Amino acid sequence: HAQCGLDLRHVTVIELVGMYPAQLGRIRHRLIPPGLALQLRLLLQLSQNSFNLVLLDKQGVDKQRYTYPITAAELFSTIDTFPLRTEEAILQKEAGHSC
Repeated sequence: HAQCGLDLRHVTVIELVGMYPAQLGRIRHRLIPPGLALQLRLLLQLSQNSFNLVLLDKQGVDKQRYTYPITAAELFSTIDTFPLRTEEAILQKEAGHSC
């Protein structure tokens, strides 16, 4: 159910684990090189020593940051307050797209 919710909201999960150069990165199911993972950490100003979750909107604007894991429902509640998502949800409902 969580994956369906992510797909409906066009969420791309990027995971960065570890410390450079032994850092692992993944965008969806594709591994990314340690150098790119480091660049993403620097760009988003993410600590290598603690948990970080950054929620960016479709334009790449930093909307919310968490220093602790959250549930899919909590993530969806935040995303569903975005104006573009509100419009998108109406169109998806009219088209019969749901989880």
